Amino acid sequence: MPSILLNVPLLPQLDRADCLPACVQMVLAFQDRTVDPVWLRRVLETTKIGTPGFKVRNLEQHGYSVSYSPATDDRVLVAALSIGVPPIALVFTSNLSY
Repeated sequence: MPSILLNVPLLPQLDRADCLPACVQMVLAFQDRTVDPVWLRRVLETTKIGTPGFKVRNLEQHGYSVSYSPATDDRVLVAALSIGVPPIALVFTSNLSY
């Protein structure tokens, strides 16, 4: 895999279930777009157990362009990175032992 680095800012999660909202907020900050994290949680319908990945599509109702698709290998990630778009890779954590 080629080494492609993007300068995406690190922003904190408001709550332990805020993984996806924090990722979206970081991608938007990379694009010089500031959003209120509480608003983002509401739009993404985040609950105390997290946010299903497909909920990023809710942002389209607010004028954001969203590409959501399952990736079975790294080609989709590399393609996004190569054009300067930070992808969000979803990890199914339900089977992790924590």
